[in-house]
Amino acid sequence: KSVFINSSHLFRNLSHNKIAAIRINLYNISIMNIETREHDPLTDNEIRDYKPIKSPIESISGIWRFVRPAGYRIHTHSLPDHLLQLVLKGSYVIRANEREYTVNAGDLIYFYAYEDIQWLRNQQEVSFYSVGFRSVIFKPIPFEQRVFPSTDPIRKAFDRLYKASSLPRESTEFSLHTHTALLEILSEIQALVKPSSKEYANLQIWW
Repeated sequence: KSVFINSSHLFRNLSHNKIAAIRINLYNISIMNIETREHDPLTDNEIRDYKPIKSPIESISGIWRFVRPAGYRIHTHSLPDHLLQLVLKGSYVIRANEREYTVNAGDLIYFYAYEDIQWLRNQQEVSFYSVGFRSVIFKPIPFEQRVFPSTDPIRKAFDRLYKASSLPRESTEFSLHTHTALLEILSEIQALVKPSSKEYANLQIWW
């Protein structure tokens, strides 16, 4: 418990030596209160077994917004790590992993580690957000679930992610806001994507 003392009243008419002695005693009392206050310390076993909490994001390689004209075609490869895209407008057909995907506005599409991608066709202009990031904890999404509808929280988080990408690159705000937004996206995706194929039957999708 804290005790408040009116020092001007206490010290009135006291010698310097007595004032000094009182101050020393008050200091010792405050130290004693700090050392004896109630707390719940970790046991030796708890300290020994404690493991640091790792972030699923090691780094973000880039945040972009692309616009593709009608009739666009390209044969390319994805980034060396994870790549997520949110389609804002239009629809298109691509081929990846020996599969053909139709992607519509509001869909998320995922690629991993230099995957071969063929943009086959789109009849109207397409725009989309794209974010690349490195993570060992984050596991590849199963091939049959690479395209799936987004949610409102995911779309809002992508808006925040892209807005944060305009902040100065070396600023603390840039790192905090981009990582926070991406973590929100991954957290939402965790509830949407589940292992289903034999290849991923025993795989934990995120962490």
